[in-house]
Amino acid sequence: MKTYIYSSGFQGLLTAFQKVIIDNNDCPDFIQPENLESTALFFSEIVKSDEKIVDSFEKYLISIAGNHFLYTILNVYLSEIPGFEKLLFDFILQTIKAGKNIEAWHTNKTVRTISTYSRKVICEIHRFKGLLRFGELSDGSFYAPFAPIHNIVVPLSTHFKKRLKDRKWIIHDKKRE
Repeated sequence: MKTYIYSSGFQGLLTAFQKVIIDNNDCPDFIQPENLESTALFFSEIVKSDEKIVDSFEKYLISIAGNHFLYTILNVYLSEIPGFEKLLFDFILQTIKAGKNIEAWHTNKTVRTISTYSRKVICEIHRFKGLLRFGELSDGSFYAPFAPIHNIVVPLSTHFKKRLKDRKWIIHDKKRE
């Protein structure tokens, strides 16, 4: 088993997935540098994020499975569940082999798990859009501490950027400081 060490977040992971597909590796493992154990160094390869590879890979996935497929993959990435990399890779590989979007294949264990965690992330984002409370600081800026289960700061900040566009604000994820 070969371990692919990826960085740069979601783009790094997609670059690693593309590399594995090109290498035709049927039993890969994925890990971020901060989670690296010394034993993983022996059979590993460092994969640097490549914007061109990610862009072409995303276009390819959209061509066979549609935009919602990428949205689902991103949500599962944000879930940070243990082993999400292998789960996502299996989901992508099954989609590529089928040549179409497999999100409706609810009897498939991988699809069911992907669907469950994607929905959990979507629900948490929705919940915090309504429940996140800002307190005003002495300098007039607004501060909202919270501790979400999933890594949802980016989707929330996109929402609040539109909602609070004329104000200075900070969203503080206390769980991931």
